[in-house]
Amino acid sequence: MGNERILNWYPRKRSVVEYLKHLFGSEVLESGEDVFVTMRLGSKWADQLYPGDLIAISISENPEQPNILGYAEILETSKTHVGWLRHDEDLAKNIGAKTRIGIAKAMSEIYQKEVLHTSTVSMLRLKIKYRLY
Repeated sequence: MGNERILNWYPRKRSVVEYLKHLFGSEVLESGEDVFVTMRLGSKWADQLYPGDLIAISISENPEQPNILGYAEILETSKTHVGWLRHDEDLAKNIGAKTRIGIAKAMSEIYQKEVLHTSTVSMLRLKIKYRLY
């Protein structure tokens, strides 16, 4: 893996996994509907990624053994609070929950700690560039 940056999703959330697979399908790449948003708890991802960077997209139970679907280009990164997420821009294209309450609940489950409206998240807007399957 070396210095390759990988965004991993765990396969437990079936709807998210199916949507990711759909995003990397040829019909999406040809339609132009290839932009999506993901959010991660904390500021780490927004601090380490910049517009134009390529990042691998993986679905794997073990992030040390990624199952890479393809690559996406970072269009935008930002750090914000859950309560400040914009419905029309951030949540509408989010790969998971579509509400602030849904984001807090999903992240609380994933990170196994309470996520509040004041919790900081990295918001990443990505564009599908290459698929590997």
